[in-house]
Amino acid sequence: MLRVAVAPYLLASVLACHEARPIGGLELLLRLVLAVLVLMKAPWLSFGAMAAAAALVAWHWSGREGRHPA
Repeated sequence: MLRVAVAPYLLASVLACHEARPIGGLELLLRLVLAVLVLMKAPWLSFGAMAAAAALVAWHWSGREGRHPA
């Protein structure tokens, strides 16, 4: 069920070209590939893609511009 939520999230961010900050070309391509892999039937492929997608989104949000230390 989580796959059904992850794939549209990745696709929406690809179509918007923006999330926490603008998304570059390589990251757009990677998100698109991960969205397709998340929907694959093979569990090892879809779970691996979900883990990679989680890491990519965490990396993207950790590097957002304009953060100020507390």
